[in-house]
Order: sequence, then structure tokens, then C-alpha cells
Amino acid sequence: MADIEISEHTVQGWRPLRDTFGFVPDPMILRAAEMFLNGASAAHKVGSNDWDMRCALHENVGGICDFFDMVVTRDHIPFINYEDTFDMVHDVNPLRSLLGTQAKSVTIGYEPYQQIKAGALENMARMELDRLGDLVGIILEMGAFGWEWRPELQAHPLARSESLDAAQDMLSGFEGTDLDASGILSFLLGGLIFSGMAQAADAVHHIQPKRARLYLGMTGSSQDADPMNHESEDRIFAEAQAALANTEARAAFAPNAPPVLPYLLSLGPVSGPKDLMERALEFRFSDLGRAYRALAEDLRGDGPSAREAEAISEAEKQRAQALLQPDAETRDRSSPLNVEFGVGLSGPDIKLTRSVAVPAWLRFWWNDWVTFDGGLRKTLRRMWLADGSYRDLQDGLRDIWARA
Repeated sequence: MADIEISEHTVQGWRPLRDTFGFVPDPMILRAAEMFLNGASAAHKVGSNDWDMRCALHENVGGICDFFDMVVTRDHIPFINYEDTFDMVHDVNPLRSLLGTQAKSVTIGYEPYQQIKAGALENMARMELDRLGDLVGIILEMGAFGWEWRPELQAHPLARSESLDAAQDMLSGFEGTDLDASGILSFLLGGLIFSGMAQAADAVHHIQPKRARLYLGMTGSSQDADPMNHESEDRIFAEAQAALANTEARAAFAPNAPPVLPYLLSLGPVSGPKDLMERALEFRFSDLGRAYRALAEDLRGDGPSAREAEAISEAEKQRAQALLQPDAETRDRSSPLNVEFGVGLSGPDIKLTRSVAVPAWLRFWWNDWVTFDGGLRKTLRRMWLADGSYRDLQDGLRDIWARA
């Protein structure tokens, strides 16, 4: 039985989703995390091979990072019709079992689902779908992850309207084409449906990064949407934000909190994905983890507490960048640091200042052990240091996944 069931398409009907969770995660984010945590040996159990799964996870590094942020900062994570979306197989440890009571299942009833889907179809019909022709076959992870949910491009008569009829007439022209057969249209529609659920619940939608790139890439030049890999993400989002600057739409970056995953990796060698998960849960329930969770909660809000949290996080980010050196070409080089040495054991403390070359490892040690202001601020600075240090985070995660 579902922990929460949305049975009617009203403000009050959707309220439990907002009040219990406050956000709607893209199911592809949860599935990427599930496949990562089960390791390379589980790839064939979902009808894939380890190479395709590795490529799929490579393209979903952003989603895996989002998942670890959810684990540490959210009280509960909603699994919305999850068993209907993916092929559930034996011998694969379900993500819900790894999360325990933090995971809650959510069932969307037939009537509210059909209303949300109708709106998603109307929005999809406004997109320039002809531009997707060159992208057939790029959604590799759909097959690799055991994606079973292929919502049809037709709504139930229950939600019928003139605008919906016009949208369905337009979309019917794609039925049977390569776009339809490849599943890209279902991939787009699924994202719009979950976005509609988030809007109905007045909640934040954590969209899968690749799906977001696809939507935004279609609004820019054609080369922006292809190859749709994570390396092109910064360019796509920057161009989309620039394009929205002169419109009524509001564009804003996510709250200024350091990601959790690089910090967890910086704490020492990891034996496998589940070890990394245990490390996340251990941090979540530590004193510093609770302080970080409170800061993340403030950042999601508004008012004086949110502005104060932003200022604290940004200040530590600037300190971390100063330690790391922002120039990528010189980041790993030794840099001068003025150090004051105390001379004498019993007499007056005579301080001699000289400029010394400090290797990267010593700068990290300096941050960890020399007291600036301690506590949460030092942890934030350490997290920003970790975030700025990993140039190939996906390679590190791939190695951890392959060891399982």
C-alpha cells in the first residue's frame, strides 16, 4: 500500500505531496542512483550489459550527485509510481530498501494523472519536435536502466478540450516515426508529466540533467541539442539563461550550497557504491551533517535566514577558491603562502615571515586542522574545496561502480 495517494486533481488533493516532501524527483535520477549503488555486476540483471550501463551512468553523473544531496538534506524521498516506471527484477537491491524509512511510495490516482498528462501533451505540442530528428538513439540510458514507462501520445477523453484535441492532432503526425519508435517522445512527455505534478503540488521539480539539457537545447541552436552530453551542460544553460533575459520568464541558479558527493569522496578510499551510501547516511546523522541539513533547508526558503545562509556559503566558497586557485592551469602548482614561524621556547615569541611554496595536499591539511572559525563554516569550506578539486568526478564514480 502506498504511503501517500493522490486521488483528486485539486489544490487540497495535491497538498500531501507538497507538505510531506516539498519536491518531486525525476524518476531517472532515482533509477541512475539505484543502478550505480547495485554495481557493475547488476547490469545484466536488467537486460543490459556493463558497457551500456557504464555509458548511461556516465551521462547521469549530475543526477547521481543530486541523489546524494537528497539523501543528506531531505527528510523523505518520494517514489512516485516507481514500480510502474521501471522493470523491477530479482537480485537487484531496490533503492527503497537502501533508504529505509527515508523512502516513501506515492501513487497518483487515475483522474489526477490524466489531467496532468493532458496538460503535458499540450505543452509538448508547442515544442519544435522536428528538431529532434538528429537525436534518435541518444537516450541510451532508457534501455540500459530498464525503462518500462512509455506514456502514449493520447490523453483520456476524461480530459478532452479543444486545445488538447489540436495538440493530439499535431502529435499524431509523429506516431510510427523514428522519434516515436526510439522513445524520445516518451522521454520528453514523461519529464513534462512529472513537471506537471510538481506544479500541481507547488513543489520543486528536480529534473534529470539530461532531460533539462534536451528541453533547453531545443530552444537554442540545433548544435546545442546534440550531442546532449553533460560536457555541453554549462554552455546550454548559459545560452538558455541569456535567451530568457529579455522575456517574462525568471531564470535563477540553484541555491548556493556545495554538493555532498565530492565531499564524501574526499574523506578517504571507498570500497564500493554501498560504502559510499553508508558514508552519506553517517554524515547525514552527524552533528555537522545536521548543521549542513539545516543550512540547506534555509537556502530552500526565503527571508533573512535564507539570505544569511547564502552569505555564509558564498563566503566559504570564495575562501575555498582562493586556496584552490581559480586558474585551472595553475591549480595543481605550488603557490606562495606567507607563514609566520615562532622562534624560541621560553623567551619572547619572535616571528619571522617568509614566502614558502605550499603543495596542494598541505593546503587541504591547513584547512582541516588550522582553526579559522570551525564548525559548519569549516565543513562548508571543505565541501567547496572538494567540489573544486575533482576534474573527472565521473571517472571516480565509474571505478567505484566497477568494483562492486
